[in-house]
Order: sequence, then structure tokens, then C-alpha cells
Amino acid sequence: MMVLGAVAGIKGVALPALETGIALSVTVLGLLLAFAVRMPLPASTVLVALFGVAHGYAHGLELPATASAVWYGAGFVLATASLHLLGLGLSLSLNRNKALLMSKFSGAAIATFGMLFLVNAA
Repeated sequence: MMVLGAVAGIKGVALPALETGIALSVTVLGLLLAFAVRMPLPASTVLVALFGVAHGYAHGLELPATASAVWYGAGFVLATASLHLLGLGLSLSLNRNKALLMSKFSGAAIATFGMLFLVNAA
């Protein structure tokens, strides 16, 4: 969904309240982690897809005029996947209690930064 959002951003499709949407996504996902919320798969899929579109759109808007959209897109997709895999690997390397505690603290920090971003985006 990030790639679809990026294409929309590159093509100039209007997406209102982008900064607020990104700030909300960071806040909501941080809170879900902090409180260890287990959402139904369809609901979490829709949520992550919407947030992915917003983040991808921002990347699309930031495409440098002299850059290749394909290589630029491959770079941010690879960077995003690497960050996700790093987090998953770290989580899997810990025992269950430590992983849950790390997720909760990380989620609280992420939500805090999301809320600060939200205040500045408004």
C-alpha cells in the first residue's frame, strides 16, 4: 500500500490532511503496541493499509526531481522492510516476557512521539 500511496503522491493526487494522518498513524500504532491490543486480522489489515498509503504518499511527494521513481521507491520499500524485519528479529530473539515488555515500552515511546507530531501537525 505504501507503493500505491507513493504513486499517488508522484502523480499529484490530492490527499487531504496528510501530516495529521501520518501523526495519527504513529500515535495509534504506538498505542496498540503499548497496550498489546490484538485486533481481528481484517481490521488490522485495513488499518495498516490506510496508514501505509499515507506514509507512501509522503514518500512520493518527496521524490527528488532528478531521481528515478523506481529506484527511489525500491529504496524506501527496502528501508521499511528492513526496519520491520529488524524489529521482528529483535522480538523473536528475546523470551516472550522480555519481548512483550519491549513492545509495550517501544509502543509508548512511539505513541508519545506521534502525539507530539500530531500537536505540531494541527
